[in-house]
Amino acid sequence: MGWTVTQQVLEPFEDLESQESDILTHQCSMCGSIMQIPHPKRERYKVICAYSECGHEDMIGF
Repeated sequence: MGWTVTQQVLEPFEDLESQESDILTHQCSMCGSIMQIPHPKRERYKVICAYSECGHEDMIGF
């Protein structure tokens, strides 16, 4: 029992916030399904529900 010493150098953690900023969470206004979509490049965009029986289109920024 005791301590051991190694020469392994650990790399710093990557920022999870920088990776998650490219993904936006959206909830369908018709059925309530939550979807993760890529961050839009425009102010106005349309999200089509991924749930096959819903298919509702949410217009954002119009």
